[in-house]
Amino acid sequence: FSKQWYQRRVRGLIYRCNEGNPEILLLYTNGRWSPPKGGKEAGESVMENALRETYEETALTPDDFAIIEGYQYHLQYTNSIIKETSITFFLAKIKDSNQQIMISHEHSRYKWMELSEALLSRNHAPSHDEYVKLYENVFTDIAKLST
Repeated sequence: FSKQWYQRRVRGLIYRCNEGNPEILLLYTNGRWSPPKGGKEAGESVMENALRETYEETALTPDDFAIIEGYQYHLQYTNSIIKETSITFFLAKIKDSNQQIMISHEHSRYKWMELSEALLSRNHAPSHDEYVKLYENVFTDIAKLST
């Protein structure tokens, strides 16, 4: 008996420019680095979901960052348990690059990472290749936004 599972997620990519170098905020839990994330609650839009999860995991409110209007990145992959996963990413620039991040009990630490470090941080299956493409595209897009 085989059952196909479908999982839809949303994540907020928060970035800053540190001395002209873009960095994204990643959180560490269970041996993995990832952006703020979480499941959608009933009646919640994808943007409401991203804002709520970002707040719950970092204590950042919409007043702390500027959402890049119209920006969405979609990622899909299937893992070994035959679970199809679809993730929508939103992009936002933190207003104060020295803003204090207060992580939730779900995480042990956070780090602002440049592209090279972000690429090395995602070293596990099943989504490694998809995250490499995501990070490369996001950093390219951030560079375009900064010019």
